[in-house]
Parts: sequence; C-alpha cells; structure tokens
Amino acid sequence: MLFRSVAETAYRLSLSPFAAIDPTACKILLIGEGVMALASTRPEPGLAVGRVQCDGEGRLNSNSVVLQGGLEAAGGSVLPVDLSQVPLFSLFPGQVVAMDCTNPNGSKLVAQTLHPAQLCGPQSPASLPRDQHLSLLAACGPFTTSDSASLEPLEDFLAVLQKEKPSLAVLLGPFLDAKNSQVVDSDQNFDTQWHRLLSLVAERTAGLETEVVLVSSCRDVHSLPIYPQPPLPVEDPATRKLLRPNLRLVSDPCTLTVSGVTLGISSTDILFHLGKEEISFPARSGDRMSRLASHLLTQGSFYPLYPPSEDLNVDYEQLELKATMDRTPHLLLLPSDLSHFVREVEGCTVVNPGRLTRGHGPGTFARLRVKRREEGEAVDTRVEVVRI
Repeated sequence: MLFRSVAETAYRLSLSPFAAIDPTACKILLIGEGVMALASTRPEPGLAVGRVQCDGEGRLNSNSVVLQGGLEAAGGSVLPVDLSQVPLFSLFPGQVVAMDCTNPNGSKLVAQTLHPAQLCGPQSPASLPRDQHLSLLAACGPFTTSDSASLEPLEDFLAVLQKEKPSLAVLLGPFLDAKNSQVVDSDQNFDTQWHRLLSLVAERTAGLETEVVLVSSCRDVHSLPIYPQPPLPVEDPATRKLLRPNLRLVSDPCTLTVSGVTLGISSTDILFHLGKEEISFPARSGDRMSRLASHLLTQGSFYPLYPPSEDLNVDYEQLELKATMDRTPHLLLLPSDLSHFVREVEGCTVVNPGRLTRGHGPGTFARLRVKRREEGEAVDTRVEVVRI
C-alpha cells in the first residue's frame, strides 16, 4: 500500500538573487503489505495507518480519538482508538499516523506504540558563500494599531529597514486588517488604502539593494479570504507601477530560496489553530512551541489541521498543490498571536516574530543573520526579536 501526498513547493519563486528550489514531484511513504485492515479482528499486534479525527463535534481528547483508514486499504473505515497503553503521544485532527495496535473484537483499536513521524524531506544544501552572511528583517501585520488607520508603526519599521539595509525584508500581512474597524469603516475604499500603503513601502525602499517581499494574508480586506492565498492584487495600473525591481508580492504560504538558504513562510496563524486542537501526553511535557512547529515539518504541510479553524476558508484542491513541503527549510517564519519565540526544530530555525502592533500598542519584529558553517553545507542562524 502507498500513502501519497503531493508535495509541490508552494508557489515556487525565482527572483534575482533568488533561485528556485529543485522540483520534487511527490513524497511517498511505502508502508508495505503488513498494514492491517482496520475493521478486521486482529488479536495480535499489527501496523495501522490512517488519519486522526475526533468522534464528535467537540474538541479532541484522549477518549474521542478515531482513526480513519485509506480507501484502498481500509475502505475508509473509521474506528475508535484506545490510547491508554501509549506512554507518549501528541495528536491533532488531520494528522496522518502509523501505530502498532490490536483489534480484539473488530470494533476498536488498542494502540501500544505510535511510530515517530519522519521529516518531510532533507534540507537542500546551502550554497551561501562562507565569507558572506544573509541578513533579514521580518515583520508581521497588523501594521496599524487596533484603534487607528495610521501607518506610523509601518513607518517606524521602514525606518529601521532603511538604516540597516538587510539583504532581505519580509513583510507579512495583514496589511489592511479585517479586524480593524478603523480600516473597514474608513472613508477611503480598500483599493485606495492599499495603494497608499504600497506607495509608502515603495517610496521608503527605493534605491536600496534590499529585496522586499510582501506576503499576503487571509485577513486582508482587499483580497479574497481563501487559503492558500494568492499574491496581493495589483490590477490598478497606478498600483502596478509601484512594483519596483526590488519589491515583490508573493502568496501565503510560499517557499523562497535566497543564496541557497530556503525559507518557508506563512502569514496564517497555524500555530494558534493547532494549539487549540492538539492533545499530548504526558500533559505539559516537552516544549510546546517546538512540538507544534514540528507537526508542520513531519506532516509536510503548512496547514495540516483538518477540519481547519472556523476563521479560515480552505480550498483543498489548491492546499494539496500549493501548501505542502517537500523539503525541510533552513528557516520557517510562522507569525502568531502566541508569544514570540525562536526554536531549533530538527535542524530548522522556527521563528515567530510576533506582530508589529498588539492592540493599541507596539509589538515586535525579528532580525535574523544567517551564515554557512565552516564545515558542511548547513547554516547557523542568529535571531533577535526586537520591540518596535
């Protein structure tokens, strides 16, 4: 039996001095003939593979876990799972797992062991010259405080950008936040507000060698709230003229390669969504942020949660094509309403830079410096989370 998930890199992008990631058609996990049919009686331990789901409408808990098998091997059978004998687990709805278990009477799986999940794929070798480094600034919206439509916080960040002149600056939406009543109820229409914001970014970054990347968000009022989210609109000719050679608009999520360093980027708050649904045992064991981030790397998806958060409209056909990971990135930018953090997870540096504004006050952004190690093709990353 084959478990297959399409793993085309999300909206591959080739920008100078960017280079596109080598394409990989798909990721295949060969399970073999030893996979048990879920609904068949099996008193001896066997290998079961399937997708974790909840047996009701409430939140997942250890007593409501069910496993949904594949159509080919199990006819889509759904059976409850007894986790009482499993010493350690971390599960969420939509997670694909493999477990050793029995099925004494054909109606319930009794799990003994959950097999450790494997990474989506090895990192691409970093081609960054050893005598150079990659400097990066990352900031996530909202770029206005919740009681104002003023772009002063964005202006403060752009002042830092002009002073430091990093190799790359990543600005993640929302740029015009749908949760800000001052933006939604403004006398100016959304297109006018977007033109004003983009004009500010273009003006302040003109003449710089810094590559500036703007990542769309489902919370932006001037774009369709569908995930995966295409790049922000520039249909207006006046707005299109603002796209200077160093200013790029990209999708959510996206994967970029800069001087051989791979960045996975998503403006959608998957960490917060996963944190609301994930269960783990023993309770409060290990580092929660590292564990949540590791689910993306092991499931090979920027959004592995199913069903998704009620705040998100998902196009599943596009999700399979444009929100998967075929390789472990060197850096993973995952802004969230959770507290900002930096973690090293399976050789990948995961950064939540926080949000540039929080409520009525200032927030944080991240300053990163990436350098290739003296030996090998891995990289070392230094990260500072700075208050604006």
